Amino acid sequence: MKKRYIAAVIGVLALTLLIIGLVMFVESNKAPMQLTDAATIYKNASDATRDIPDMVYRVSRTLEITVKDNSFSEQSKATVSCIGLGSDLMQTSIEETLTSGKHKSNISEIYHRETAYVSINNSNFSCKIAVVEYQKKMIPIVPLTGDLYNEITGVDTHEEYVIYLSNASAPEEWLNIDGYTLTKASGTAYVSYTGMLIKCVYIAEYAKNDVQFRQTVITELTADTPDVKSPDTPELYQEVDNIDGLRMLERASGYMTQMENVRAKSSESTYFEAFGDRRTQEITTEIKKASGWSASIDTTMRLSNDSRVGQDSEYTQSELFKNGIYTLTKKDTPPAQNAEITEEHMQTYCQNILVSTVMLPEYITQCTVQNSENRIRYTYLANEAFASKVSSNACQNLYQDASLLERISQNNTTQTVLGYLDIDSITGLPVGSGLQYTGTYTAEGIVYQMQFSAGQIYEIGQP
Repeated sequence: MKKRYIAAVIGVLALTLLIIGLVMFVESNKAPMQLTDAATIYKNASDATRDIPDMVYRVSRTLEITVKDNSFSEQSKATVSCIGLGSDLMQTSIEETLTSGKHKSNISEIYHRETAYVSINNSNFSCKIAVVEYQKKMIPIVPLTGDLYNEITGVDTHEEYVIYLSNASAPEEWLNIDGYTLTKASGTAYVSYTGMLIKCVYIAEYAKNDVQFRQTVITELTADTPDVKSPDTPELYQEVDNIDGLRMLERASGYMTQMENVRAKSSESTYFEAFGDRRTQEITTEIKKASGWSASIDTTMRLSNDSRVGQDSEYTQSELFKNGIYTLTKKDTPPAQNAEITEEHMQTYCQNILVSTVMLPEYITQCTVQNSENRIRYTYLANEAFASKVSSNACQNLYQDASLLERISQNNTTQTVLGYLDIDSITGLPVGSGLQYTGTYTAEGIVYQMQFSAGQIYEIGQP
């Protein structure tokens, strides 16, 4: 009797599970239902999500730029923690990985008491900035403004609502593209049955002066509890006037690794007053992608001395990589090929030349910005470590002796040490960079100068 009872119970349970399974199967395979009030559902969900003061959300962003025959892209993945979002006491913490070409940067950011604390690859900076201005730099958890879209439709998937926003009349304000022409923009929003906006996808295409842009942004609300702490040692963050220029260094370096049709011209000058020696160097780098990747590097170096006027020495060499073959031609020397230099080696070599005039964050003590009609110039002041590096390199290039100044001089003083980065105001791509150094030193009671300057311009789409 007991065995029959157990068997009956098992049978009932099996039947119940079968029925539940069938119900779940039927429910999961129901066709999505068209929503008649998609715009209302989206508005209510976006309003509710914007009103959350404390949250953690993820942002994924991809930017693609097309200039003539050149294509550039960068990807950013970030986790944003917010406390008091939108209030005067707002605090945020952002952990971001920025990838541009072959260049990858880890960026950590804390906003606390109207100060942004930024760490870029372990170099720390801080900058005073108002809450309103700082929030403008953030991609919001709700990137889609319903009123900007002429068509809003949606479906009920039986798990969530999916809202489609299309036929945009204007770009999203946070995109910050005033003066550009919006080609098209659309978005998709995922709304939970509890009325929360859990995910958004925004795609915008726009253009200006034959430059094409495509930007894709994905935001996702998480269930995590935000934990934002002020920096433990704020005094270790170098205070600067402009924080954007530090991030732009990383972006520009990444863009340079993607330059495939470009002509770059660099010029460098070193002057050592004590001995009257001057060294100048000019390098023209051309990279072409059409009909297979190729590159040429032409270098001219001159040595002169104040006491030997008209007795300058000049050295030239040309390097060519074409059809998979590297050829070196030096002055008064027949061309020589090197089969060990591959396309990958040559690409790295060219990229190192392109970034050679870009200052690294670890040396920066100040960053300022100047805007002109076509360009944005970021200027970076540098520390004594960079000044020492420049002077040592100058002595190495002139005399093959990096420690020369340390041995012959006293009372060394840095007068000028800085770098700059010029950005095209439309494309956001680098068009120039450079380094400058001037220092005085005393040798046998006489004060002398050492001067060094290096500058490079990038002509994208050439040759």
